[in-house]
Amino acid sequence: MVKWSEMKRASDTILAVWPQYRPLFERWFMQELVDKDEFAPAWRERLVPGDNDGVFADH
Repeated sequence: MVKWSEMKRASDTILAVWPQYRPLFERWFMQELVDKDEFAPAWRERLVPGDNDGVFADH
């Protein structure tokens, strides 16, 4: 299992957050637009820290 402290997302600059509905899960999942210095901004699934250094999808 991936731990929050092992992820390299902390240094990325978040430019925007947007909800996206996924009918298969019947939930809204959050997407984030990130700027990674030398690369073009890109959308990715938003993850949040949880209990015991866990990682969870933001829905």
